Amino acid sequence: MRLTTGLVTTALALGTVLGTSAAASAQETTIKDKRADVLRFDSIESDSYTRLGSAASKKSGIDAKSVRFDHGRKNVTITVKFSRLKSGSTIYAEIFRAGKKKPSFELYGYDKQGGQVYNARDKKVCNAKVRTSNGKNGSIKVTVRRSCLGDPAKLRIAVGVLRLSGGTADNPGYSMDVLSSKKVLTPERSRLLKSS
Repeated sequence: MRLTTGLVTTALALGTVLGTSAAASAQETTIKDKRADVLRFDSIESDSYTRLGSAASKKSGIDAKSVRFDHGRKNVTITVKFSRLKSGSTIYAEIFRAGKKKPSFELYGYDKQGGQVYNARDKKVCNAKVRTSNGKNGSIKVTVRRSCLGDPAKLRIAVGVLRLSGGTADNPGYSMDVLSSKKVLTPERSRLLKSS
């Protein structure tokens, strides 16, 4: 639950989740998210959760349909598409350099607040641009400069989204969707993305 705890802690602090794929290289790729896989946690201190059904997942405001990764010449772009996106959502991404088992960078993007990128030593290295389109078929698009990531030739990315709701001010509840075609608790790493 390190990924979840880090995501929730950072989301709270600023106000407002990993499998593997094939090793082929590409500039862009898309992962279609497993449907009706939103998890509801009643407290940030709890490891127990409820997996929401199809209707409740959509109603949660963070039921993701897919994520697209694009490793361009100047920027890395992550676009998550949703059934219905509600305001106050947070995106979290782990960015892995080729051959690394642990993330080299973590990215947090907040609705209407922008995003931040941290290195493996938890030092903020740059900001990221976040564009959110709430509502039916909503999306979150995050763009970070490749230079912020050390201009990697190849990388992998894994993504989760979170939305705080319910609970108390000191111990809020939240809903979470990790983007994976197969798993519910572990976000799927993209295939190796080569810069264009």
